Amino acid sequence: LAFPTGFPGHVMMPWCQLADPIQALPAFEATHPGQQAIESVRQTLLDLLANGLRKGPSPTSSPNADGAFGGANGEKDLRLLEGLTGDASAELRGPFDTVVALAEWGCRRRDEQALSLTRALLRHLPQAQDGGAALAMLSPSAAVTLISISPMALEASSASGTLRVVAALLTSLVAAWNSSLAGSPSLVDLITRAFEGIASLLSMAEMHGLTQEVQQSKLPMQVLRLLARVPQRTTDALLSATAPPREEQRWWRMLSAGLQLLASAVLQHPSLAQDFVCQDGFGLLLEHNLLSVDLLLIEAKLDCSEPSGSGEQALLNSLLIVSQLARLSEEYYPELKRINPAKALKPLLTCNRPNLRAKACNALGYLVKHSGQFYEALHQEGVVAALVTLCGDADTSCRKLASFAVGNCAFHNAMLYQGLSPSIPLLLLLLDDSDERTRANAAGAIGNLVRNSGELCASMVEHRVCQALLRLVGSRLPRPSAGPKELATFLSDSSIKIALFSLGNLAMHRQCREVLLSTSFTHDLCLSLPAVADADHEFCIYGQRVLQKLKS
Repeated sequence: LAFPTGFPGHVMMPWCQLADPIQALPAFEATHPGQQAIESVRQTLLDLLANGLRKGPSPTSSPNADGAFGGANGEKDLRLLEGLTGDASAELRGPFDTVVALAEWGCRRRDEQALSLTRALLRHLPQAQDGGAALAMLSPSAAVTLISISPMALEASSASGTLRVVAALLTSLVAAWNSSLAGSPSLVDLITRAFEGIASLLSMAEMHGLTQEVQQSKLPMQVLRLLARVPQRTTDALLSATAPPREEQRWWRMLSAGLQLLASAVLQHPSLAQDFVCQDGFGLLLEHNLLSVDLLLIEAKLDCSEPSGSGEQALLNSLLIVSQLARLSEEYYPELKRINPAKALKPLLTCNRPNLRAKACNALGYLVKHSGQFYEALHQEGVVAALVTLCGDADTSCRKLASFAVGNCAFHNAMLYQGLSPSIPLLLLLLDDSDERTRANAAGAIGNLVRNSGELCASMVEHRVCQALLRLVGSRLPRPSAGPKELATFLSDSSIKIALFSLGNLAMHRQCREVLLSTSFTHDLCLSLPAVADADHEFCIYGQRVLQKLKS
């Protein structure tokens, strides 16, 4: 252990000689707490390990004469490194724990040698699906540590193998749960840390564009297997207790961290969303009442120093999962019906958290994106009136997403038209909103409210909706001397496109058509569009559609 820091790179020690000092390191650290010698010893061992990671011939005294560590015999080198001679699966401390601890220490300092060591571990640890092989080499604590530092060492070229190893390490925690450690506080805390580390890993993988590798990892399956161990009483116990027991608090943090990881996976990867459904992810939401507004009460009972542990964050993650699955495909509707979304989401529409109100509107909007299957439920639960009210909410996001939901509630048929009619004056105001997406949603909702019948045309005429849509387009029409930037802004404005399409819908009905024909501005506006846009641009196409409807 007396080698100086920065051990010469050309010197290569046999792996069998490295085993003793590495195994002795924990005892050395325990008897020399806080001393500078520990830093020197750690750095020296990292330098020695780095030599073994270099590609090139191994010394003749090395037990592995076929190549340097990291090659075809990488796993054999790892075993020799810590003097592993038998099965250590029953030990509380894994044979590779010290190497992982060294790697973590170096990674926190952004030491390149430590990053290389971490990558080598991730390359050569077993990827067995049962997790037993990984558990034989690493203790649960070391497995979680390796998961937590894996994002730092992630490389695009080896990402697929890294994610498979991380999935195996997560499986090893499932295996540990099935042992004498089942449900122990330390293991629950470790799993929480693992979830947080994997969330960071997925975020890094997404930054590197490794979508396919993440999808192949099947991580939600392992996450749900672990979350299935959370006692059903956890949420109820937290809500009912004046001072929740520490055990319930641990379970809740594990549940919250897992839910955040699942939300991230479902949101970013459609195939992982399917895994969530196939592994009964909706059962998790139901079992723990994760769409209940009562979760907000948890914050008053727990010391939620981390936002991810709050009741609001759990609700937001649950809403993100519901929204994404509803958005992706109608095939998920049967599963979504299990949670009775109309009844579950209605209280969130009137809660005092703008973020939750907005996300609930978003979820309801996607629930009626593909078909009108949920229309009857929305009507029976009184959800429509709450959505209409939110079109006039003080919060920008609420207005935007409420108008989106109202538009989809009117798209498939006219069943909800009467309940939606009070939204017309509110949508009219939103046509002048400073947010482009809000204007577009409001314009689209107006067009949908006359898409399936003319029963609301009298109200449209009364509130001068046709004139408001014409004004939305005309007020943004570029001047003849407009420069390229002003022209590009006009052509990219989605609210103009949708307003023109909705004008075409209104023109199909006699009452609205008469209003549009009563002013020459309608024709002049539609005929002026080819001067600022190509003939095949949607603006010109929708302008011609309005003129055709007026002729008929």
